[in-house]
Amino acid sequence: MGVQRWNEDERYEALAMRRAYLFNHWNQFDLFIIAMAAVDIIFDQLFGFSDLNIHMIKIVRVFRMFRLTRALRLVKIMIPRLIELLNKQINKQLSFGYDIGKGYVVGEEDISKIVDHISDEKSIAQKLRNILEKNRQEAVRELGLLQRDHPAIAISVKTRQAIRTVLNSERDTIHALMSGGLLDDNEALKLEKMIEIKMKQLIKFPPAIPPPTAEELLVNVPWLEKGKLQIQFIKSRGKLLYFDYGDTIIREGDEPQGIHLVVSGMVKVHGTSPYLGTKKLALASDSAEMSRLTDYRSSGAILGDLNCLTQQRMEITVTCETATQTCFISTDTLFEAFDVFSEFPSLENKIWHSLAVKISVSTFMENIIYQGWTYNKICAYLAHAFLVDVDMNSKFNTYDGSMEEVVLVYGSCDDTQNQKSYDAPAVISKITRQITSTTNLTKVFIVPSTGAELKGRPPSAQLHDGGSAPCLRHAAAHRRDSKIATRGLLQTVSGILQCSPSQGKVTPTEEKTTAVSVHSEQQESTSF
Repeated sequence: MGVQRWNEDERYEALAMRRAYLFNHWNQFDLFIIAMAAVDIIFDQLFGFSDLNIHMIKIVRVFRMFRLTRALRLVKIMIPRLIELLNKQINKQLSFGYDIGKGYVVGEEDISKIVDHISDEKSIAQKLRNILEKNRQEAVRELGLLQRDHPAIAISVKTRQAIRTVLNSERDTIHALMSGGLLDDNEALKLEKMIEIKMKQLIKFPPAIPPPTAEELLVNVPWLEKGKLQIQFIKSRGKLLYFDYGDTIIREGDEPQGIHLVVSGMVKVHGTSPYLGTKKLALASDSAEMSRLTDYRSSGAILGDLNCLTQQRMEITVTCETATQTCFISTDTLFEAFDVFSEFPSLENKIWHSLAVKISVSTFMENIIYQGWTYNKICAYLAHAFLVDVDMNSKFNTYDGSMEEVVLVYGSCDDTQNQKSYDAPAVISKITRQITSTTNLTKVFIVPSTGAELKGRPPSAQLHDGGSAPCLRHAAAHRRDSKIATRGLLQTVSGILQCSPSQGKVTPTEEKTTAVSVHSEQQESTSF
């Protein structure tokens, strides 16, 4: 009966596959076993043991030994399991290598910031910077190629790093609350044990996570967050574009055509630093020609957003290093969206705020005062920051007691008292009490002081105060000042317990803005 059922299964499979059935090695092996089983049955039916002589008995025994070959069919069942185990081991090694590569890139960037302390000779320091930049670009390119071939591994590593960042931030928060007297030793010990448990759970974190789709990346774009109508509008107007290796997506000197969100693949960005509306346009262009930049971007990267807002010509050329897919939002669609979603908070204001955060983070990291700060600490510091527009020849008071830091993110301005000029990007000196705009469009990014009143601040400040998570250091100070320790403790502990690292994956877009919204994503995006 077993042989009969086996023959029926093989017959149905042969009828389904037709000629292709014979070209499969496993099917050839099945046919061999069926033939040997048929011969064995024939010998049993035609010759009884009473009629067989010694030679025939030996032949029958030899044929019956071929029955053992049926056990080899179990290998067919075991091979998929073995392949699955091998893939897991390969993914672990690739994940480990990707993690090392990310660390190498961060190390190269950190060393480049202290080159001036290593060598006082400018020529030697420049050579060291060139070597570091070359090594960094090669590492970023290899990581991009690895992400192209194994996107699930890259997403897993970025998600794991984001979870680790959140847990470390929670641990620092507990220490800050302890030093402020809002947590006693027993409560802090329990919370730290919970964090340690979640840290240990990262060891069993899956080495591969399915990459996000184009819609998921679009939802996680910083200036589309929590805007369902805006997301639906962009989805209905946006286009998915496909590019082959070597194709040019954006060409330097062209008029901006729209915003590209890289969905998959890797692109090479070559050009000059973005023009930030300074009054020294010609001089800035000359200096930019002296230092052209090259970088690589992968899934989640946003290209052309600043130029679409300012209508300035493109300063970069973007070419495909691999087959690339992008979500394209044309300038016509973008301006139509500005008209449709003009009510506060407008879509245009959201894009400017996202760009201001990006510019301020890079400016702070280059400032000697903030060189000891991590990327995530700076992003948390900017959580309540808001934008202010200053018209041409208009004056704006700075550091009036409600401002902790003022960053010029676009345009130029002068100190009203000593006529010192500032060109974006720049941190306004704390001794500057009033600035005068010297360009048509000047934007300053203001970090409010702890407990500062909202009086006189634009609606965007109130939006970010109410719509985003407060800076943990400011929250602790505010609770101490208001002397409501009991209620503050409950809110803080509740917030920490609700912050779970297993709520989903981090896209490359979130990787760029993780500390603002969580983590996110790159660099290389918008994970994403």
